Parts: sequence; C-alpha cells; structure tokens
Amino acid sequence: MCIAFFTTTQPGFKLIIASNRDEFYDRPATPAAWHTFGRDSPEGSREFLSGQDLAAAGGGTWLGMTKDLRIGLITNIRDPSISPAAAAIRRPGAPSRGQLLRGFLEAPPSSDPIRAFMDATSNSADYDGFNLLLFHVKQDGAEVGHVSNRPEVRAEILDDKSRGAHGISNTPIEKPWPKVVDGEKGMGETLAEWGKAGEGEDELVQRLFRLLRRSTEIKSIADAPQCTCIPPVILSDSWYGTRVSTVILVSDKDEVTFVERDIGGLVDGEGTFLKSDNRVFRF
Repeated sequence: MCIAFFTTTQPGFKLIIASNRDEFYDRPATPAAWHTFGRDSPEGSREFLSGQDLAAAGGGTWLGMTKDLRIGLITNIRDPSISPAAAAIRRPGAPSRGQLLRGFLEAPPSSDPIRAFMDATSNSADYDGFNLLLFHVKQDGAEVGHVSNRPEVRAEILDDKSRGAHGISNTPIEKPWPKVVDGEKGMGETLAEWGKAGEGEDELVQRLFRLLRRSTEIKSIADAPQCTCIPPVILSDSWYGTRVSTVILVSDKDEVTFVERDIGGLVDGEGTFLKSDNRVFRF
C-alpha cells in the first residue's frame, strides 16, 4: 500500500509530488540513487533516479524519474473481496507491478512518452491491481497520465486543473479513501501556508514531509484507509508499515529537488520508526 499527492498548479513549480511507500519491512530494496537497473552503463547512457525493489523478478521500482523529467509512481489496488492481510500479498505468478513503472522510465526518448507508453502497454490485466501515475514535465508545464486495471483496464490523461491538489492510494481513482480526501485538502493548506509565510524551498520540503507523517494508532491493516503514515504493524507474521517518504519539486525553470526520507524499518527484528535519514538530489 502507498499514497501520493501531487499538484501542477502551484505558482513557481511545474510539479510537486509527496508520496509514502508502505511495504513489508523485510522486503529487500535499495535507497534512492542514480542507477541503470543493472544494465551496462556506457558513458552518456540514460540513468534513473529511484529506489529498487530487489525482491521483484526482473527488478522494478515504486517511484522514479529520469533526467529528461519523466516521472512515475505506482500503488497497488486492494481487492475488496479478500481480506486486507491477503490483499497485501502478491498473487503467485503475477508479474511485478514495479516493472510497469520501470518500462515507462526505460522507454526510448519521445516527445509524448505518456501516450507512447499507454499505446505500448497491452498486458495490464496480467498484473495484480494497480494505479500507475505518469508525469512528463515539458516547457509549458507537466502532463499527467493514469493507467489502471481495476475495475477495468484503462488509460487516461488527467487534465483537471481546478482541484489544485490530487491524491491517490489503494482504491480506484474515483473512489478515494478518507486519507486521500483529507490529504488533498491538507496539501492545499500546506502550500497556502508556505506561500503566506514567504519561506524557501527547503521549508516547503519539510512541510510536505509533515503532511506525509500524519498518523493514527491502528490495530490492523484494516485501519489503513484512515492513516497516511502507517505505523509499524504485524501483518501475516511480518512487520509492515510506511518505509520511506519522498518529495519531488520541479520548478518553473526545470530545477529538480528530490528528497527521500527513511520512516520505518526493522531494528533487532522489531518494527519501529527510524531516525530520519534524508537522501537529497538536485539537478
């Protein structure tokens, strides 16, 4: 499970993203870094900025971007017909959803990468339920695409500028959980307060991390629809919760700030909130 908020209407920025990754703590993954998904990397070849899911066959990621400013993130969609615990476990034999996002990032350069990816993606039904958000930052702003396979396979361009902040989590996009609705409102308030305070970019990043840290005590994963930051909880005999938060800012000048922060993990075999460790990339 994951959650993300974004806006393409904040003055001074083409795109702002704030996202949490929720996952089993013992699922191996790398922190965000520039890499090539394990391919040979001749000088000048394309690189990708993301963490990597090391448990997925063929590799993949949950959120990443390229230097030519294509950005993507993916969440699972929980099947309401099965229990919350079972829903967090992958269907045997289903391909990794993180490979879909990797495919978008690795696709050949294109003037319209979102539509090119949508046209080339014909096997979405083979995957467990997902929402895939695709961003392409261009000279005149950011285009946003959405691909999903629940309740049916679909691909669409999201061009509603009236709402300001948008959110997505683990349901079909038109049926948001309460924490998504609350978070959309919270992101709008966060941006308004930051603008009123006349603060700089670093302060905006910290405000967005506070938005992502909103949490309540939960007794089981069934309480997740109310909780933006999932505290450590036992799920199917393993520790689960929000592992990292990520904030991405793309300014009107195409200057990028990408910050990933550790949130939860294992310490001596026990799930716990971690001391914040930031990885900061600017280009």
